[in-house]
Amino acid sequence: MKSEDDILSIGCGSCRYGEGKYQCYDDEDAVTCFWACNLTKNSDMYDFETSLDNIQGVLERKLVEHGLRGSGPYREYIEDLYGSHPTRSQLSIQQDAGYVWIAEDELAEVEKKCIAETDGGSPEDVELFSDEVTEACLYDIYEHIAERLAEGYEGVEEFEKIDSISRDIDRIDRMSLSEKVQLFDRAIHLQHITGSLLDVDIERLREQFEEEIDAK
Repeated sequence: MKSEDDILSIGCGSCRYGEGKYQCYDDEDAVTCFWACNLTKNSDMYDFETSLDNIQGVLERKLVEHGLRGSGPYREYIEDLYGSHPTRSQLSIQQDAGYVWIAEDELAEVEKKCIAETDGGSPEDVELFSDEVTEACLYDIYEHIAERLAEGYEGVEEFEKIDSISRDIDRIDRMSLSEKVQLFDRAIHLQHITGSLLDVDIERLREQFEEEIDAK
């Protein structure tokens, strides 16, 4: 096995070093540097705050886009994608995993009910002449979608773990070093199982890292 300095160079060579800590902004660098610091018993040299802050953004986005942070954040997420006047076709949900299916017709019924309540009529009498959602009914649409998504994804193990890690990152400034190590390890494990958090193939990266440190 390589020397301690060599291992840190292999794992953390692409990270920024300052004030006694490695700051890693690339996903792969963050993981390999974490391994290198652990292996050499130098976890105190790893900047957990920087790496976990980067991961936090990914975690929160996944929770928001699956309706698990409520209708307000979901609306902001959709408007970032499609602007402030999305269409029903853009808002419809068709998930391969099968947890949630929200067809355009379902959204049209929500919109008709909203218009009818505003005008004092009946939803059956409302006709929609455009695919673009009526502005006054956007709140109802977003609330409906977020609630339906939450119903589908609440209790799903992957999202429970994402939520748990995200909430723990929020209190990282009150954690001990060993707790930070455990937290980052949980994030790596979740990436290994789901492949949905970081742009990293954990198994391939681990093999590559071990080959480099074991090479003569």
